[in-house]
Amino acid sequence: MTNSDKIFIEGIGNVFYLKSQKARRIRISVQPHNGICVTIPKGISIISAKNYVVLKKNWISKKVKVLEELKKFADENTTTISDYKKARKILINRLQFLAKKHDFRYSRVTIRNQKTRWGSCSSKNNINLNINLLKLPPKLIDYVLFHELVHTYIKNHSKIFWQDLDKYVGNSKSLDNELKKYRLEYLKTRHDS
Repeated sequence: MTNSDKIFIEGIGNVFYLKSQKARRIRISVQPHNGICVTIPKGISIISAKNYVVLKKNWISKKVKVLEELKKFADENTTTISDYKKARKILINRLQFLAKKHDFRYSRVTIRNQKTRWGSCSSKNNINLNINLLKLPPKLIDYVLFHELVHTYIKNHSKIFWQDLDKYVGNSKSLDNELKKYRLEYLKTRHDS
């Protein structure tokens, strides 16, 4: 084996195997631009690494599926996001609609291209939303909007906060975990490219 090899594995596709002098164990990573990469430490054979990948096939498939969904949502919404005024209007209108329907009060809303947060609510009830929200599935957009609206009267993430949020979105903790799969850095990269 040279510095790297590519092997096709049924059910997951091409897998790139990379030898590393520094690696201490076999490491699998699934990345948007590099695909499935397996780092192999010195002394481990390609056969052993391939067998390990086959054992982890289900885990890899799940990761690949998440990345494919991310790519699909990013591709579908690139046009909307590039028209910042239109995207801004969509988010503001949706927030206003939900607030009016469920009797929430907030001071003002700002739409930004943030690097680390989907949204936030200040102590003065000013709501900030990330323009990249439009790259998410609709249920997650509404989850973030309700999350910030509930913060207008509960300023922490206490048990009461999550219970109140559940009234509007169902299983808020489950949606929060789902949102974590949509890495903001990846969506932002898709937007910038």
